[in-house]
Amino acid sequence: MGREAGVPVRIVEAVMEVNERQGARMVEKIRKSVGQLKGRRLAVLGLSFKPNTSDVRESPPCGSSRL
Repeated sequence: MGREAGVPVRIVEAVMEVNERQGARMVEKIRKSVGQLKGRRLAVLGLSFKPNTSDVRESPPCGSSRL
């Protein structure tokens, strides 16, 4: 909404950028801990929480991926 109104939203953009990098950061931590990930299957369990709602539409997607 801020962008649409022409209002600077730098702090919001910075938070979004940090949040987007968290997945790659976690993969790198796992790689350092267990070694090579290529061809291995990895399961990550997580919990999404949005106060006062059961809505998880904006939460990172769950699923499996080959590394």
